[in-house]
Amino acid sequence: MRHNGRFSKSIRFYKHFENPQFSTNFELEVFSVFKIKEAMGLEEILLHDALQQGIEQGIEQGIEQGITLEKQKVIKNGWAEGLSVELLARLTALNEEEVKAYIHKLSADK
Repeated sequence: MRHNGRFSKSIRFYKHFENPQFSTNFELEVFSVFKIKEAMGLEEILLHDALQQGIEQGIEQGIEQGITLEKQKVIKNGWAEGLSVELLARLTALNEEEVKAYIHKLSADK
């Protein structure tokens, strides 16, 4: 791991380490915790962390939306084939009221 000590310089503004090895160890630990591959200042680290959290949250939301769309597709196609609300609820792991609400939405959208 290559670093130029920019983080150490910015953290020293807030905390002084008597032993220079503590400073180096602290910086390496921060790189590890924040999964940083290059030297950054404190502001850059905080922005990097916020960006990573945003990306992870976006991925989670995308997965959840994909699952919801797939369940809606199963309900739409199953209902068109004459499957019961009870069976559609079991197939999608939704309760019957949620299935009925989506079927009602399908009817209203036509």
